[in-house]
Amino acid sequence: MERTKNPCTCIIIHDVDMMPEDDHNLYHCNEAGPTHLWYAVDKGSTGKYRVAYPDHAGGALAIITTHYVMVNGYPNLYYGWGSEDDDFSERIAHHKLKLSNSPNNTGNYKMILHQRDKLNEITPQRMKLRRSARKRFKTDGLNSLETKIIKEEKRKLYTWLLVRIKERNEVKW
Repeated sequence: MERTKNPCTCIIIHDVDMMPEDDHNLYHCNEAGPTHLWYAVDKGSTGKYRVAYPDHAGGALAIITTHYVMVNGYPNLYYGWGSEDDDFSERIAHHKLKLSNSPNNTGNYKMILHQRDKLNEITPQRMKLRRSARKRFKTDGLNSLETKIIKEEKRKLYTWLLVRIKERNEVKW
């Protein structure tokens, strides 16, 4: 993966449909291990909260860069919707990193209900990919990702990057 001009020490991975309810939920990294930033989510403003299941790293996550590199980042074979978070969660567990959660008094989120984007179909091979996840930890991730930084802007609280990702090669199963 191409390096930026402004190397970061903390990476926040966040689904666009997850909205934090409390601005006391600090988006920062913990040196001890990744932090699952949401404790419970209300899907569609129903008032019914569902607690995150243990050891799941989806939705909103803070992880220091050294841990992200250690687990080889996210897998690259998932295109579309589904299971990439589960694969990433397994990588964290495999490397024996302790996944902590935000406290329940600040970690509540609302999930914005939306129609699935027609161009974001369910990953067709996602269950096969999930079954082979442990075999791919060392070969499918940051070390196999080909990117080019098109534009980089250092902003007050973060660095904004526009990145081009090399087109994927089809995987034969």
